[in-house]
Amino acid sequence: LGVHGMESRRCCKITRTECADGSVPKYVKRYYRPRGSDTCVPYHYPRCSQNEEMDEQPIQYEQNCQDLCFKGPEKRISPLFTLIDN
Repeated sequence: LGVHGMESRRCCKITRTECADGSVPKYVKRYYRPRGSDTCVPYHYPRCSQNEEMDEQPIQYEQNCQDLCFKGPEKRISPLFTLIDN
């Protein structure tokens, strides 16, 4: 069992203010599941290098986060739009 009692450490938010080589990370949109939350949320992942990102494997899409961080009945995607019946 991973961090926070979930299947994968990938479900956790990765934070850092400096890369291993001393440079400043480039922030890109990734997803994680906050502890106790019933949804995945976007955050600014501090990307340092392709190798580091491949090692950490932050979650790029909300659907992937749902698949990785929730068991079947827990899965819920925030609707991008709502259908209205007339």
